[in-house]
Order: sequence, then C-alpha cells, then structure tokens
Amino acid sequence: MRSISFIVELIRNIVFLIIGLFSLNFLQQNLIKQVNNFVYMVFLLIADLIILFVIHRQFLAHSSQKLKPKMRNILILISVLIIFMVNILSL
Repeated sequence: MRSISFIVELIRNIVFLIIGLFSLNFLQQNLIKQVNNFVYMVFLLIADLIILFVIHRQFLAHSSQKLKPKMRNILILISVLIIFMVNILSL
C-alpha cells in the first residue's frame, strides 16, 4: 500500500512539473523574444524551476513542508531577477 501511494505521488509531481514548465514557457514567450545562448536557457530553466518549487511547496505540499514567507519572497525575487537578467543580456 505504501508503494502505491509513493508511485501516485511521483506521477503527480512529474505531471505538475511538465504542466508547469509548459505553462511558464507559454507565459514567457512574449517576455523573452530570442534566447539563442545555451547558458541563458539554463538560467531560464533554473528560474522556472524555482517558481515551480515555490508553487509546489505553497499549494501542493503538506502543511509541515510549506515555505516561510521570507524564504518564499527571496526565491521569487531571485527567479524574477534571473528572468530579467536573461532578457537584458539576450538583446
């Protein structure tokens, strides 16, 4: 029974990751016009993963795993700064 719940949790997290990355890519298409450098793409992936981590911890995780407001705000600020940095550097 424990292995079934682990498999269901794993599938739920993978589906959340895939849907989250696709939706963030769709939202960022207008914000970031042309990113041809591989390093910039890695930075965007890191920023997207930070945003998805915050969303997952705030809404989908158990109440004992939620982020503190200070840590949540720092992570969101870091990801937004990374996105703007990539946008400025890719011009």
